[in-house]
Amino acid sequence: MLHILMVEPNREDGRIYRRVLVSNGFSLRSVESAREAAEAISAEDFDLVMTELELPGEDSEEFIRAIRRPAAGIAILVVTGRDSIEDMKTAFQAGVDDYMVKPVNLEEMILRLRALLRRSGQLSGERQVLGRTVVDYSSMTVETPEGTVMLPQKEFQLLYRLVSFPGRAFTRQQLKDEIWGLESNSDMHTVEVHVARLREKFKQNPDFEIVTVRGVGYKAVSWTKKEEEKPNIENE
Repeated sequence: MLHILMVEPNREDGRIYRRVLVSNGFSLRSVESAREAAEAISAEDFDLVMTELELPGEDSEEFIRAIRRPAAGIAILVVTGRDSIEDMKTAFQAGVDDYMVKPVNLEEMILRLRALLRRSGQLSGERQVLGRTVVDYSSMTVETPEGTVMLPQKEFQLLYRLVSFPGRAFTRQQLKDEIWGLESNSDMHTVEVHVARLREKFKQNPDFEIVTVRGVGYKAVSWTKKEEEKPNIENE
C-alpha cells in the first residue's frame, strides 16, 4: 500500500483529504506542522509528501528543502491557498514536483498523485510477490498456489500493508491508524480480529505467515525465514 505523509494545519481540509485518500487505497500519516513532518520522515518511509505551504512560523522554501534533504527520492505535491506566481516559483525551485491551489478538485488531486507516483516509480509497488503468492492492490485479489482469494476491504488492506514490508514489525496502533483512520472508533481488538481472520484464511499458504512480535504487534515473514524468527515471535 502506498504511504503518504500529509502536512495540513487546517483540520477540516485534512479530514476531507484523508477520507478521499484512504478511499482510493492510500495509507496515510497526517501531521499539522513542519516539526511533526520532520519527525515523521525520520521515523517512517513515505512514497509521497502532500503539504500546505501556510505553516505557522515556517519559511515555505526552507520547509520544502528540509523535506527534500533527508528524502531525496520522495515525490512532493503542494496543495495550498497561496496562488501567486512567486509562491509557485519559489516552491518549484525548492524542489516540489507539482503544485495545486485550493480549493482543489479532489478527483484531479488523486490523478495528480498517481501521476507523480508513476513518474517516481512507486506505483509498481501495487503488486507484492512472495514466492508463488501475488497480492495485487489494483484488482484487490490474492493469487495463491491454491487459487484466487477475495478478501473484504479492510482485511485486504491489512494484509497488503504487512506483506509490503516483509519482516518489518507494525504496532497494533500503527495498523489501526493506517487502515481504519485516526478518527475511527475501532480499537485494538479490531486489528486482532482481522489478523486472526487472515491467519485462518492463509494458514496453509506455503509462502508467508503473519506472526506476533512480542511487545510490539505483527509482521509478515516468509516460511523460509520462520526458523530464524522463532526467538522473536509467538503465535497468538
